[in-house]
Amino acid sequence: MREDIERIRREARPAHNTRKWLAAIALIVVVALGTWAYWRFLNRVTLSASDTIVLAVSNQTGDPVFDDALYTALRVALEQTPYLNTLIDNKVRTTLRTLNRSEDTNVNAGGRA
Repeated sequence: MREDIERIRREARPAHNTRKWLAAIALIVVVALGTWAYWRFLNRVTLSASDTIVLAVSNQTGDPVFDDALYTALRVALEQTPYLNTLIDNKVRTTLRTLNRSEDTNVNAGGRA
């Protein structure tokens, strides 16, 4: 009878050890996911009403058809949202002149949050 009890203990231990390993791995995964979520929460970017976003759009394809198409599509899409105020092209160009920057038409999108 003693031999049978020892045999049962030996057979039961690997299952017990496997459960311990699985529990330890699950705990490590939960801690890692929690740490990652907390880090992402702390490092998020938030904008205030006085922040300014400047978008530079340029045609990298070399095809002149796209020179103004991408800028126009982006400007129209940004004007649709109530959360952004877009600046007109003339104001952007005037500001670029004031800053002694090129008035390149490919770099003229601007918006304010």
